[in-house]
Amino acid sequence: MKTPKGPKLNLNRLIYVVTTLPILFIAALILHYGVNVPTFDQWELVPYLERMGNHTLSFTYMIAQHNEHRIAFPRLIMLGLANLTNWNMIAEMIVSLGLQILSFVFIWKAIGRTLNGRLAAIVTLIASICMFNPMQWENWLWGWQIQWYLTILGMIAALYFCWYLPLRQRSLNHIMAISAATVATFSLAGGMVTWGILLVFLAFRKQLKAFAVYLVVAIANVGLYLNNYHPVAGHTPIHLLFSNQLDFFRYISLYLGGSISNDDQVAPLLGAITIAIFLILGIKAVLERQTKSYFWLAIASFVLVNAMITGSGRFSLGPEQALASRYTSFSLLWLLSIVTLSSSYIYKAATKRSEWLQPVSISVTVVLFAIFTVNSLGGVTASKAYRIKNQSASECLNASNKPHSSCFSLVYPSNPITDNRNTQYLMFLRGEHLAGR
Repeated sequence: MKTPKGPKLNLNRLIYVVTTLPILFIAALILHYGVNVPTFDQWELVPYLERMGNHTLSFTYMIAQHNEHRIAFPRLIMLGLANLTNWNMIAEMIVSLGLQILSFVFIWKAIGRTLNGRLAAIVTLIASICMFNPMQWENWLWGWQIQWYLTILGMIAALYFCWYLPLRQRSLNHIMAISAATVATFSLAGGMVTWGILLVFLAFRKQLKAFAVYLVVAIANVGLYLNNYHPVAGHTPIHLLFSNQLDFFRYISLYLGGSISNDDQVAPLLGAITIAIFLILGIKAVLERQTKSYFWLAIASFVLVNAMITGSGRFSLGPEQALASRYTSFSLLWLLSIVTLSSSYIYKAATKRSEWLQPVSISVTVVLFAIFTVNSLGGVTASKAYRIKNQSASECLNASNKPHSSCFSLVYPSNPITDNRNTQYLMFLRGEHLAGR
């Protein structure tokens, strides 16, 4: 006798409704804890606002290097928002949320192409919890971090257009994929990894003409990126990577495990375990030509390579630096990819009567979810502290005609710009009534 479909379908719909709650939670987090004050690198946008006002912005200036990145597209968005909102930082945070919602739509569609029924609904809920999680508080509450969410959207969209859409729309697919990869490249340095993954996709499909086109465009992107590129001081010398391989691996494990726990003892263990799972399931998927898994392997590979790139430049600052909140926007995608790959494998194994697999998997999931929840709540606590600090900074900057340097130390510790230049920037903001000044 068949089980009635009505209740099952209703439960699936309920799960999808619950999927919206993390999005609403992050919206509330932004509105409650966000402060309209420029902090850290946001002060570097002031010269761009001045140039926009006197119509002297140029392509060269827009594509100029910022640290190791070329953030042309984030700058374009931030300048456009500044023009519309008198440079309101809350608007930037809301746009970051909007970009992540668009990325989630692609993820939701991809889950539907990988899994079915109740399992697809549950994994979609997990995706929502991962992508809209307070562990990312630094990126949610700092409008400058639009660049992270724009990179994520560019990467996911490029992979989706290249891999999933119908072949009859091949030309449009390639145009969209190339455009999205270009956006990712000129949002964060790590976005360049997208090109390598796209080329692997095309090689698997033996689309040689498309491969040649993508390769030419990728070379053009990288060439433009490296034109007049200046190495960033303070990065780890390459020879130290070979003499400190264990520290380097610990950094990567912390980076990836930080999506589950921010404990510096637990996170590297969890990171190492997820790397092992990725390698096992990845090799199995490639050998067995499990094409439904390739999209998730690609996202996981993107995050893993970015963890390695970040570690190569930052691990000399200490392995625990890998637990910085901003990196969780990537590492949570790693966790989501591992969960989706594992869910697909467990579902197939369960249908083959591997009865022990489901209860063991459920037990492990419950333990990990408990750790994950505690870590997420820590993000709310950090958000509260961040608001208090930024609110104090905002009040300090507005307190007098010429704020003391201690005010600037609140919004830009270790600021390379002099107090005199800081004051000039602040006077410009006040004169133009920008950023709540």
